[in-house]
Amino acid sequence: MTQAALSQQIQSFLTKLEPFNQLSQTAQSNLLQGAEILRYRVGQPMLERKKIPAQVLILYQGQVRLLGFDSRSQKPASLQLAQPGTIMGWSSLLRGVGCETALASTESLCIAIPAVQFVECIKNEAAFRDHWHQRTALAETFELVSLELQRRADRRSNVKETVLAIAEEGQVLHVPEGPVTDGGVRSRLQDPEMAWLVSAGEVTTSTGTTPPGGRLQWDGKDPQVVENADEARRIGFSASKVKQRESQTGTSPAAMPMTPSAPPQDAPITPVIAPPVPNSPAAATEAATAAEVPLAPARPQEIAPEELLNTRPKSYSHVKGKGPVAGTLACFQMLAQFVPGLQFRKDKVRRILKDQLQASGLISMQVCGASAQSVG
Repeated sequence: MTQAALSQQIQSFLTKLEPFNQLSQTAQSNLLQGAEILRYRVGQPMLERKKIPAQVLILYQGQVRLLGFDSRSQKPASLQLAQPGTIMGWSSLLRGVGCETALASTESLCIAIPAVQFVECIKNEAAFRDHWHQRTALAETFELVSLELQRRADRRSNVKETVLAIAEEGQVLHVPEGPVTDGGVRSRLQDPEMAWLVSAGEVTTSTGTTPPGGRLQWDGKDPQVVENADEARRIGFSASKVKQRESQTGTSPAAMPMTPSAPPQDAPITPVIAPPVPNSPAAATEAATAAEVPLAPARPQEIAPEELLNTRPKSYSHVKGKGPVAGTLACFQMLAQFVPGLQFRKDKVRRILKDQLQASGLISMQVCGASAQSVG
């Protein structure tokens, strides 16, 4: 099968799949630049925890086992058997940290969309962005709830059943970097009925900094600032709704099965492709098509956070400084904002600059370059 025919198959498949069917033809074409169909063998890893995927995978044919990681036991747990139409890898891109593990349960075909194009589409297309900003992934929720149970020293609760029980009740907030000033957001974050877990970004208050994976405790009396991220992604759960479910079922949330009226996020969806009848021409064609699709790399490809940095809208604060030392130091502070995870040691750089100024009477570009190397 030619690449043109494969591209036509990809576009035809995505026109039936939300939220890709909400994109204009131009936006969809931009999104699919560099997209390809890859074949995975049985048992082959498709996504790995702690690795930000270089591609978002859409299951086109086959079945995939999705896994979560229990922080208490330090072991993976099976969450779901994904069916065609399931989209994988997106939550790791939104969080900026790999949190998903996926293994091919059968030989599977996936549409692989480059992560850069996917994040760019989120930035430029409001409907596409809202779709992902309003939902959680099972692996994401599993990791956050597992960390919360670990903080409580709760080793008895079944984290998988807990996640399935509260998955429907989850709320998502994306709060831009900087001080939290929006009245509606502040009101939701102060709601005593809500438990807010930080999924991405850091949140600083007068009581300290809440890192990703932590639970946010805030009464609204002191400033709250989002740091070290374009925005903080927070997942909230309503205690009252969980208690209501408990009273209706007569079981605790940890053991309560989920019987939703509508499929939860990331639940298996009805396959878009009807299974062919064995030994039929359609089955033979499908088998031939699968054989023509190239094999995926043995290990999942990953992308560095800085490679996604240029695709994300971000505003950087202006740092003021007067004089050769303070002015140069201010430049270093602003440059440090472009490097995720950099621990900028202000005192160390100030000492280097002062010593150089006293020794030669000026701060040269060579000294600035050497100072930059010393801080990474």
